[in-house]
Amino acid sequence: METVACDVAQMVAILKVRRHLRSRAPRNCEARGALMATAAPAPDGPHCPPIERPDRLTQDDLASFQRLGIPPELLVEARVHRVSDRAAREYGFIASVTADLSGVVFPYPGLITRRRVTARLRRDSPEMEAGKETNKYISAYGDHKHLFFSPGAAGKLQDSDSHIALVEAEKSTLALTAWAKRTGANLLAVAMGGCWGWKVA
Repeated sequence: METVACDVAQMVAILKVRRHLRSRAPRNCEARGALMATAAPAPDGPHCPPIERPDRLTQDDLASFQRLGIPPELLVEARVHRVSDRAAREYGFIASVTADLSGVVFPYPGLITRRRVTARLRRDSPEMEAGKETNKYISAYGDHKHLFFSPGAAGKLQDSDSHIALVEAEKSTLALTAWAKRTGANLLAVAMGGCWGWKVA
């Protein structure tokens, strides 16, 4: 649970900085922007991993995301991509040998470095129990729970006027991020990786 605490502590620390800036920041926009620039490191550094191309998603995948208002360019930024069963297992997802792990991967980048800290896989063919799908979403084996931040999240957290929405799923975060960009809303969506994402065993 140490990495969960680290994620949450980092977010809480940034929110405290935001409250401090909001209470003390001058009305002058230029001076206020200068203050915010010192609140947190830049969201992307020179050592970021290469961005996955959207052509690793099928047309059906792209259409599914498009129905939620998520454009291909945001999927590129978020490094969302499709994997085969073999690729999923090489990526760190584990299941029985009879299970099919092909599906779509949502990498979880670090808030500041944007390097992968974990990932969740949405499986195409999960098992069925009592007529219901089970283990449709699984996490990479051995990884701790993390919050899912959309591209540009660190910059949003530096803005004391931005609103934060906690949601369940990665798709919800991307859909709200795309909506905010289309409408000009100052919103940061953060996913918790499923409704059971923070349950302590």
